[in-house]
Amino acid sequence: YQWVVNAGVTDGMNKENAYKKITEYVSKQVKYGSSHVWKYCIDNKSGACDAYAQLIQVMCNIAGIENYYCWGSATANGKTESHAWNKVRFTTNGTWYYSDITWYDSDGATNITKYLLSTSLWSDHKLSSATPKKDMQFPTDSQFGPTVTYFD
Repeated sequence: YQWVVNAGVTDGMNKENAYKKITEYVSKQVKYGSSHVWKYCIDNKSGACDAYAQLIQVMCNIAGIENYYCWGSATANGKTESHAWNKVRFTTNGTWYYSDITWYDSDGATNITKYLLSTSLWSDHKLSSATPKKDMQFPTDSQFGPTVTYFD
């Protein structure tokens, strides 16, 4: 919960603006690493793509942003590897956007907005599955502190 507050998300904030604040905050706080657990991103400020995507999903859940955790593969420099990213929607029955915080964070200035919000899956990504927030193991209150507040 504290990371959502630290990101500058407030109750009643426009969901797209809240998402952009979340991704900007995570990209500043977390660097690419080898851990595959979102909690490690908070504790040690590093994680692999699946940890990034899990953390984004947890933060979106708290902020009331509809989302999916996406899993598949991505190709960079001719090499295809397993990869994870997110899919978000800001209004009921609104447009779904793919968002790859890992590549957004590591892409530098070249295509920094390309991987933030896209209505179509990028040609270098292949989707295998997408898990909605209700199916993702959600953190307990003790993982965030004594009280977890969910924004609507």
